[in-house]
Amino acid sequence: MKKFCSIFQVFAVALLVGGSGFGLVSARAQSGVGDIVYTVGTTVTDSHNRNWAYILWQAVDPALTSNRVFAVYAKPGSATNAAPYTRLSLVRVQTDARVIEPLLQRAENLGDNLVKLQEDLSQMFGSFIPSTAISRADQLSAVIRGSLGNSQNYGDLILLGRNHAGINLCLGFADAEMIGAGLTTFE
Repeated sequence: MKKFCSIFQVFAVALLVGGSGFGLVSARAQSGVGDIVYTVGTTVTDSHNRNWAYILWQAVDPALTSNRVFAVYAKPGSATNAAPYTRLSLVRVQTDARVIEPLLQRAENLGDNLVKLQEDLSQMFGSFIPSTAISRADQLSAVIRGSLGNSQNYGDLILLGRNHAGINLCLGFADAEMIGAGLTTFE
């Protein structure tokens, strides 16, 4: 990630999942942490002096957030502002290279090093990648498709996402949106 912008703030209030605001978190009286989904957000100023909001959500158990569709909404001002929320995007796992490449470009605006991403993918998942002659989006597509049915490889991909926003965007665990001056509230 690049240098964080302290002038702009992002509030990640909640994620809407298929119309049910808190459908992912179930209240159980069991030992341990339970089914928790956490959401974090930050802002970044890119090399063109544009401000981006990056919102990430993950769960203690990846099965809680994997293969789901998330709707991301935003509005100017604080959560108490009377302005309505506007849906900005629907986020889900992506396996089509034509969708992955723009997400990787968006991640580059956040400061993700795409050369390092490609190197890390080759190092960790070389057996999934058909050839180094294919595009980075095709390589990531092959890795995602090859990991979806294998919990160890999928866990490794989630771990690699800690260093690469592009992976989180493609796995459907994050969203990145350009934002204007002032406060923006996400839901």
